[in-house]
Amino acid sequence: MEEELDRLVTELNIPYELTEFQRIGACVLGSGKSLFLIVPTGEGKLTVGLLAPHLLHRVRNQPNGVAIITQPLTIAYCVIDVCPI
Repeated sequence: MEEELDRLVTELNIPYELTEFQRIGACVLGSGKSLFLIVPTGEGKLTVGLLAPHLLHRVRNQPNGVAIITQPLTIAYCVIDVCPI
């Protein structure tokens, strides 16, 4: 999963190094599990949710799916669930 994530980051030209929580979170979601992520504002939670559908497509060969990302404006947490269709 880590190697596929590295390839994906390169292909998408993400201009920054992923943090540890971003790498772990993307791999958790890429394995098909849900994730409840609590991280301070501005730390990059959305990156995790945006990488997850790509990883699911590549690793689990699921071409269709929906990523649901919720993020209230007043609290620094993010609920991410990736559902295959």
